[in-house]
Amino acid sequence: MSPADSPLCQDIAYLFHPDVDRNVNAAEGETGITAMHIAASKGRLPCLRVLLASGGSMVKTDRNGQNVLHKAAQKGHDDVLRFILLQRYEVKKNGGGAVLDIDAQEDSTGMTALHEAAYGGFKHCVEALKAARARHYVRDHFRKKPYEYALIKVCTVCPQLFALNLT
Repeated sequence: MSPADSPLCQDIAYLFHPDVDRNVNAAEGETGITAMHIAASKGRLPCLRVLLASGGSMVKTDRNGQNVLHKAAQKGHDDVLRFILLQRYEVKKNGGGAVLDIDAQEDSTGMTALHEAAYGGFKHCVEALKAARARHYVRDHFRKKPYEYALIKVCTVCPQLFALNLT
């Protein structure tokens, strides 16, 4: 069974039907959401691997300006997020095309993936993004830094992760 046939990939199975245009970067209607966004949001790492191997774009954004990194960070899928960051590093290292902006800000809120991870209290996602050098001092449209969201949430460890970079 290929990863595309896996029950984990049911959300994108339509892409592998013989009668469907296999443009893995095609957006759904007005939302602009691609199969890559769906896989990242649902934590479907096997699907993400298949989509990426099939030409899926990590840099494409939905109508709100969210990329796959935002989607993974919002839901706390640290394994998916780490995979995306690794792929980003490989593209930068090898010069193989457009590089995913780790500090891209969503259009409506201005939140970065680091904001999203801190807001959700997802410690492992915050750690991974900080290790990848996501900028901790970026302010969203509400003038908040990721650290400030970490303080609001129940996650008691997240504020400690920002302790050295409060400004």
